[in-house]
Amino acid sequence: MRFAILSDAHIISPGAAPQNGADARANLGAAVRTLAGIRPAPQLVVHLGDQVSMPSPTAYAEFTRITRDLTMPQVHVPGNHDDRAMLAQALPLPSDVEPQGAPGGYYALVRGGVQLVILNSSPGGEVSGGWIDAEQLDWLDRTLAARTREPTVVFVHHHCHPVGIEWLDAVALNNATELMAVLQRHDRVLRVFSGHVHRRTSATVGGASTETAPSTWITLGPDRADPYVNAHQGFLVVDVNADRLSITEVSI
Repeated sequence: MRFAILSDAHIISPGAAPQNGADARANLGAAVRTLAGIRPAPQLVVHLGDQVSMPSPTAYAEFTRITRDLTMPQVHVPGNHDDRAMLAQALPLPSDVEPQGAPGGYYALVRGGVQLVILNSSPGGEVSGGWIDAEQLDWLDRTLAARTREPTVVFVHHHCHPVGIEWLDAVALNNATELMAVLQRHDRVLRVFSGHVHRRTSATVGGASTETAPSTWITLGPDRADPYVNAHQGFLVVDVNADRLSITEVSI
């Protein structure tokens, strides 16, 4: 099973000026073109949250316009900049996926013998740290217990481990310890992927391997007053073979 992870596109409405020196629309377009040339082609694309910068129907329409040439199915993680109702309407999920929590909050699907679990860490749309509520954690526990044959990969927008940047770590997943406690009860969870920090990092938290993805728009740096770094944009390509997972970072 091969899938791609695009994160934190932060698309803006047509006609809006590029933000912080980086053109989010041009960068996402470059990622789509680069992704189209990868062989073997990924079977799925996961957008890891913050599909748009300021939610509006025109911003989501612009996101779908840029990504419509992708030939593989796409699924979407809700981010703290997303509006879940607009996201669900503009970017419908595959017909065999039944989201939990209205609208389109969290869900699981199986592709290529791999279970992919998408969580919602922004239930109230807040722009600060993330949270996964008890109902969702219970659903996750039951979902993992029900499918023990397939290896599992988990996706959540807010990062689950410290990245060493104080202002970013202040807006991490606030109950990452509770999430990891659930995952530790199930032995075929290969990785937890997060966005939100606009940079690639990795760690092991409570026995679970966690990874953050780069942004296609812009990188975030340590200076809270001027955090935007117009460099190192890209995406991830992930290969899963049985219980082995490998990651390739692709620059755009």
